[in-house]
Amino acid sequence: MRVSANLADDADMADNAESWYNVSMSFTPIKSILPGSADRSGMKDEIEAQLVLDSFLVAVRRELGDRVADKLKPLYVKNGTLTVSCLSSVLASELKLKEKRIIERVNTLQKKDVVQRLRFFL
Repeated sequence: MRVSANLADDADMADNAESWYNVSMSFTPIKSILPGSADRSGMKDEIEAQLVLDSFLVAVRRELGDRVADKLKPLYVKNGTLTVSCLSSVLASELKLKEKRIIERVNTLQKKDVVQRLRFFL
C-alpha cells in the first residue's frame, strides 16, 4: 500500500512539473532594469562619473594612442573639470595641446557636455 501511495504522489509531482514547464514566462531585458535600479540605489551619479572616466581613456587612445593612455589615470569629474593623474610634465603638456579635441570626444561619447576642461596632477 505504501508503495502505491508513493507512486501516486510521484505521478502528481510529474503532472505539476510538466504544467510548470508549459507556463509561458516572459523575461525583462536587464538593460531596461539597470537604469531604474541605479536611480533607486543612489548610484546613478557614481555610474555616470565612471562612464565619463572611461570615455576619457577611449578619447585619449583615439587621439594619442595606447602608449600615452597607459601612462595616465583619470581620477574624477567635478563641476565640469576632469582631473587626470600624469606620469610626467611632458605627458601633461601633450594632453594640454590636445585638450580641446579630447574634451570634444568625451562629450560626444557621453552625448552631453559633461567636461569643460582638464586638470592635471603630476
